Amino acid sequence: MDRDFFSGRPDHQAVSVLVHEMLHSLGLQGHVDAPAFQDSNMYNAWFRLDGSLPAIDAAGLQALYTRLGEETEPEDLSVSSLGAWSRETVHLGGELDDVAFGVRHSNGVSMPWTTGAEPAGALADNTGLSGTATWNGGLLGFTPALEVVGGNAELSVDLGTMDGRAEFTELQSWAAGAAPGTLGTGSRWNTGSLGYTIAVAGNYLRSTGGDDGIVNGQFYGADHEGVAGSLERDDLTAAFGAARD
Repeated sequence: MDRDFFSGRPDHQAVSVLVHEMLHSLGLQGHVDAPAFQDSNMYNAWFRLDGSLPAIDAAGLQALYTRLGEETEPEDLSVSSLGAWSRETVHLGGELDDVAFGVRHSNGVSMPWTTGAEPAGALADNTGLSGTATWNGGLLGFTPALEVVGGNAELSVDLGTMDGRAEFTELQSWAAGAAPGTLGTGSRWNTGSLGYTIAVAGNYLRSTGGDDGIVNGQFYGADHEGVAGSLERDDLTAAFGAARD
């Protein structure tokens, strides 16, 4: 990607274009022209992606890699060639001040998502913050057996180094199909806590070490009042959201 081209543009435009081109490389070769599909990143490579792939693009990849044979020709494609698709989805979701977050599950795949208002600038340039900033909130997710997992989420960032920690504590589980209850009503999940070191660039964060799994996220709100993201492991697909203290 041409750094000069994206210099001065919002971070989300570079992310959106990068995802668009990666989808091409994964096999979505064409562009969607019909206005009926304007929520696809293959229709508009410039819109802001909030925390996950658009649902229609995720379904496209799922069809490409799980429903079609390697030698399938375009002329052999049809609705029936994709087999049976579920008409139902299962959702977990939460909302906290400037962020909303959750996980949707359909056709055997759990997908975390987040959304919120775009910050006015990069976290490192927020002159109203200094020292270490902390955000507190919650986590929601599914195990592979669709058991529901919930817990607390705390993120802290040293604004001098832009490094920090993501801590998920009091992790509890409830039976598949049940709504998450208040903490203390479920069974302890795994060891009950997970921790990661994180690094921040612009308004995006990623894990750099810690327990098994990958943490990704972004900051929300004009003054970075919120943060939300995903935690993905072999035994858990979760989303988290938190508000700044």
